[in-house]
Amino acid sequence: MQHHGAPTRFLDWTYSVYVAAYFALENAKDDCAIWKINKKWLAEEGKTLFEKASYSTSIFDSERDEDIEKDFQRDVISRPPLSVVVQVNPFQLDERLSIQKGIFLYPCDLRIGFEENLRLMPGSLDPKNIQKLVLSHAERPSALKILHTMNISRATLFPGLDGFAQSLKVYHPLL
Repeated sequence: MQHHGAPTRFLDWTYSVYVAAYFALENAKDDCAIWKINKKWLAEEGKTLFEKASYSTSIFDSERDEDIEKDFQRDVISRPPLSVVVQVNPFQLDERLSIQKGIFLYPCDLRIGFEENLRLMPGSLDPKNIQKLVLSHAERPSALKILHTMNISRATLFPGLDGFAQSLKVYHPLL
């Protein structure tokens, strides 16, 4: 919903470094970055923190979508906040999420920001768990051109007329 302008607690992430690079570079006015988070560490540390707080860990173990939705409501949203970030797979993938290889990250303590939730997790300073790759603004035009040759553009990431129309600014930047 974020790309439609709706407020949401969920942060869009992707499994694809190329899709991440596109979104980082698309409207960059300066250097930008891609963040990499170790999925296994995030899940294991989240589960450990939930156990220490005597919270159910079913959201980390459930295989069925309908269980995850119910468990997430009961074990995360309705409980006192923990300073932790959890991965939330969409209950159903729509076309856009499938194309973008989308995933959501949810900061459980909404009194503080996403980065603070992440920083308070044990192991967050270990470069095996979190890495930042800075992309130079000077490389933006050539990087976007390369991504376009890989079929990564606004038109392909947002199927339909809106994505196509928004992609025209790449070809006709003066319009």
